[in-house]
Amino acid sequence: MSGEVCPKCGVAVVPGYVKCPKCHFPLPPPRRGRNSIAPSGTAVQSTRAPIGAIILVVALVGGAIAAYFAVRPHHEATAAPDESKPSVMSEPSSGAPAGPALAPAAPAASAATPDESSGPSAATLATELQHALDRQRLWSTVEVTGSGVEVRSSSCSDAAMRPVVDAAAPRFKAAGIRRLRCLEESGTVVFARDL
Repeated sequence: MSGEVCPKCGVAVVPGYVKCPKCHFPLPPPRRGRNSIAPSGTAVQSTRAPIGAIILVVALVGGAIAAYFAVRPHHEATAAPDESKPSVMSEPSSGAPAGPALAPAAPAASAATPDESSGPSAATLATELQHALDRQRLWSTVEVTGSGVEVRSSSCSDAAMRPVVDAAAPRFKAAGIRRLRCLEESGTVVFARDL
């Protein structure tokens, strides 16, 4: 162990002590010689990050983003209005009710088939039936397939399923649906009825 020796009591003292650990005699200052310990920790010279280079990079990235938004075309402002949607802003506000502005949409509804014009469509009724079954916690999927409706559920054999389906049957018949089936998730038909 390299170190100093206390001049008063002769005990070996590790470098760094100001007083002897045994007799508390003040030790002489260390000799200024070659340090045998390699510098470590905070003794190593610190290198500073080049602040100027960081600022330059941030400025270039910000400029590139600003240039992108300044140069890109504004699709929202220059896009042609969609012909399928009625324009609400085209008529000036003259204090008239908004009802006449929606009148052009009515002829499109009259072009529907006779079955659909008498009531809601079969797809709408299927969605309503699915929501009614979900409210009863009879989780199922209802979809229209041609002239029939299929209810897929693991609850087809549940006693609460038939009353909900029976209540919806007359509306499906009015919409032109001829057959209603309830299938298990595996595809097994639990019950089917003609409307």
